[in-house]
Amino acid sequence: MQWDWKTVLLVQVLNWFIVLFERKQLKNSSKADRLTFAVILFLSTLASFHNLENVQGPITFLKYILGPLGRMME
Repeated sequence: MQWDWKTVLLVQVLNWFIVLFERKQLKNSSKADRLTFAVILFLSTLASFHNLENVQGPITFLKYILGPLGRMME
């Protein structure tokens, strides 16, 4: 799939719609729940920009995404 700025903008707009629709529930939730929501939303956005057809499974995908971060933190 070819990514251009329209696709990136569309993904960001969809993310903002998710946040707007969940705003009332997030307002009443704890800080940990809000952080978890933000992290899951960020990881799903990051996943939408990768070619997932070449990744064998979810563990391989997590190693692919979080592997460089783990090496940077060592």
